[in-house]
Amino acid sequence: METVKERPDLPERHYLEVLDQITREAVQGLTPGERLTRLVELIAGALQWDVCSMYILDREKQTLVLAATHGLDPAAVGKVVLPLSEGLVGAAAEMEEPIFVKVAAEDPRYRYFPETKEEEMASMAAVPMVHRGKVTGVLTVQTREPYDFTTTDRQFLQVIAGQLGQAVDVALSLRTLHGAGRRVFLGQGVSSGIAAARVHVFTSSPERIVVAARGFRGVEFETDLFQKTLDAAIAEVRGLREQIEKNSESAGKIFLAHELILQDEEFRGRVLELIQNKKESAPRAVAEVMNQFIDRFSRLDNPLLREKAQDLKGLRDQLLELMMDKKITHFAPEFEEENMVVVARDLTPQETVRLDTAKVVAIVTETGGDYSHAAILARALRLPAVVGVSGIVEHLKPEDSVLVDGDRGTVILNPARDEISAYEERRSEIQQRRERIREAASEGKSLLGSQVALDVNIGLPVEAEAALGEGLRSVGLLRTEFFYMQHSTWPNDEVHIRFYEELFGKFCPGPVTVRLLDVGGDKKVASLIGEEEEYGALGLRSVRLLLDRPEILRSQIRAIHEAAKRTRCRPRILVPMVTHPWELEAVREEMMKVTEGAEYPLGMMIEVPAALFQVEELAREADFVSIGTNDLAQYLMAADRSIARITALANPFHPAFLRALAHLFRSLAGLGKRFSICGEIAGDPVSCTALLAIGYRKFSVSPSRIWTVRYLVNHLPSKVVALLRTPLLQADTSRKTERLIRNILRQYAPLVFE
Repeated sequence: METVKERPDLPERHYLEVLDQITREAVQGLTPGERLTRLVELIAGALQWDVCSMYILDREKQTLVLAATHGLDPAAVGKVVLPLSEGLVGAAAEMEEPIFVKVAAEDPRYRYFPETKEEEMASMAAVPMVHRGKVTGVLTVQTREPYDFTTTDRQFLQVIAGQLGQAVDVALSLRTLHGAGRRVFLGQGVSSGIAAARVHVFTSSPERIVVAARGFRGVEFETDLFQKTLDAAIAEVRGLREQIEKNSESAGKIFLAHELILQDEEFRGRVLELIQNKKESAPRAVAEVMNQFIDRFSRLDNPLLREKAQDLKGLRDQLLELMMDKKITHFAPEFEEENMVVVARDLTPQETVRLDTAKVVAIVTETGGDYSHAAILARALRLPAVVGVSGIVEHLKPEDSVLVDGDRGTVILNPARDEISAYEERRSEIQQRRERIREAASEGKSLLGSQVALDVNIGLPVEAEAALGEGLRSVGLLRTEFFYMQHSTWPNDEVHIRFYEELFGKFCPGPVTVRLLDVGGDKKVASLIGEEEEYGALGLRSVRLLLDRPEILRSQIRAIHEAAKRTRCRPRILVPMVTHPWELEAVREEMMKVTEGAEYPLGMMIEVPAALFQVEELAREADFVSIGTNDLAQYLMAADRSIARITALANPFHPAFLRALAHLFRSLAGLGKRFSICGEIAGDPVSCTALLAIGYRKFSVSPSRIWTVRYLVNHLPSKVVALLRTPLLQADTSRKTERLIRNILRQYAPLVFE
C-alpha cells in the first residue's frame, strides 16, 4: 500500500509570515547567487519541504538552468540545463502553468537528472516565476514520500513565485549567478535613468540635533528669539522656493507648503504657550512642538502623510540651528568628487534641493516611496533615484561605488566596468523601447483605437507637467486630496482659488473633472481629521465626510466656481464613494447655493459594492459616472490594498471582479449615461485588455501610461477583443485570465512586454 507523506498542518498566519519574510529577504544586499540560495533555504525550512530549487530561463538559448537548490546535490547548480520542451520544469515554463504531481516519476513529462541525486524524491510542484509579463524561471518543491498538494500549498506556492520574479530578473540581467562578490540591493525605482559613481553617504539626521541645555532667559527674550528665528527661516525657505521655481514650478510648491507650515498659527501659538506658561526656552519649545507633529505624522498608515514627517524634521532642524547659531552644514553638503551618488536613510526636501546637480548623479534612500518629496524633487532635478532600499547605509564604505538603475529599482555595489557598460547599453535600449512604443502608437488608429477615448489622471504637480508635456489637455480625474495634504491648515480662499485657477488655465478648454475631497481610510488631511476610528475605510470618509462637514464642501465648491469664472472654464465635479442617491442630491443642492445657480456637470464614482445593485437609481441623479476600480476591488474582495501581505488577494483578474465590471457595463450602457474607468488597472496593458473585452471604451490613466495604452488599442484587432469576452468571463481563476490575455498581447502588442 502506497505511503502518503504527512506534512504538518500549518496555519494560514504562518504562510503569511513566511511570505513577509521572503519579501524582506528578497531585497537584501546580496549577490544574485546568494539571494537565490537564501530564498530556497528559507522556503524549504519554513514550509518543511524536503527540496526547494530555482531554475532560471536563458531566453537566448531557450533553456532552464538550475540556479539554486536546498535538498539536491549543490554541485548540480549551473550544470543541470534543460530545454523548455523537456521535463516537468520545462513544461511549467513553456505552458506558463503550475504543475503539481503526487508521483513525479509516473508523469510522462518527468525527466531524471543523475547530477541532482533526486532519485529519492517522489512528489513535485513546478511553478513558473513571472516578472513584468515574462517567465523568468521556475520554482520547484519536492517531497520524499508521495504527497497530495493541498489547495493552500498550490495557492501559496504561486504567490511566492510571483514575489520572486524581481530577484530572478536581477540575476538574469547581470547574466551571472556566481560573480565576483557583486551585492545587489532592490528597492523602488521612482525617477528614471541609470548612473554610476562613488557613494557619498549623507549622514545628516534630524535626531542628531542637540537642543542646548541652557536656562530660561525670560518671556521677552525667548519670544523675541523665536520670532526673529521664525522670520529668518521663512525668508530662507522663500528664497529657496524662488530659486527652484526657475527650473520646476511643481517643486517650488513644496517649499510654498513649508512657508505655510512656518506661518501656521497653531504651531506659533503652541510654542508661545510653552514659553509664556511653562517657562521653556525657545529652542526647547520649538523642539517639543515640532516633535509632537512629527510623531503624529510618523504613526500614520498613509505613506503620503508619513512623508510629511520628514519635511517637519527638516524645518525643525532649520529653526534649531538658527536659534543655536550653529553652522548648517548638512543643508549644503560639499562634495570633493565630481560625480557622486548620494545615499541616505532619508532626505528632506531642503536637503534634496540643495544638492549640487553638477556633481550628484543619482539618489538612493532607505525610506520613501513614489510620492515622497525626495522622489518628486529627484524627478524635477532629473536625477535617477531608487527609494525604499532597506539597510543599504550600513553596508557602505567611503571608497565604495554603486550603479543605480532608477527604472528597474536596483543598486549594484562596486560594479565592474563591463557591468557599467552593459547598463549603458540598457539605458539606450529603454529609451529606444519608449520611442518604438510612441512611434507604433502614432502610426494610425485601428478600428478599436478610433473607438477609445483617453483622459489623464493627475494629482501632483509633476503629473500635471508630464501631461502638458505630452500635449494632453483632457483631465478625467483631478485628485484634489494631494493639494490639501500639503497644508497643515485649511487653505485660505485665495490660495484655494489659485490652485484651481492655475490648473484650469493650463488644461481648459479641454474638459477637467475635479473629484471632490476624497479623504478618510488611509488618506488623511491633517487640518481636517485625525486618527479616530470613525474616519476609517468603512467610516466617515469621502462624500460622507463632506456632508458631515458642509463648510468643507462649500469651501471647495466656492474655490472651483471662482476659478472657473476667472478662466472661463466649465469643469465637471465628481463625487467620491457614493452609496445613496440622496448623497448626490445633497451635493447638488450645496453646489447650487454656493454658485448662486451656476450649475456644473455633477458625476458620481462607483467604488462601493452596494452601488452594483442600484446602478439605475444612482445614475439617475448623476450627469456622468466614473468607476473607481481601486477601492471597488478592495471592498468587493475584503482585501486592504495598503497591507502588502494580502494585496495579491485584490487581484483585478479575480472572476468576481471582472463579472462585477461586466454587470456595471451592461447597466450603464443601457442607461445612456457617459461613463469611464479611472482606476489604475486602466493603465496596465493586461488589465486594460480585459476592460476592452468587457466593452469599456473610455479610460483615464496616468500621463506615463498614455502612449502604452494608445499603442495597445491601436494594435489589438477588434475581432480578437470581442472573441475574448466569453472565455474571460467564464474563467474560474485569475491566473487563467492573465495567461489568456498575455498570449494575445504577445501576438498583437509585443512591445508591452519588452
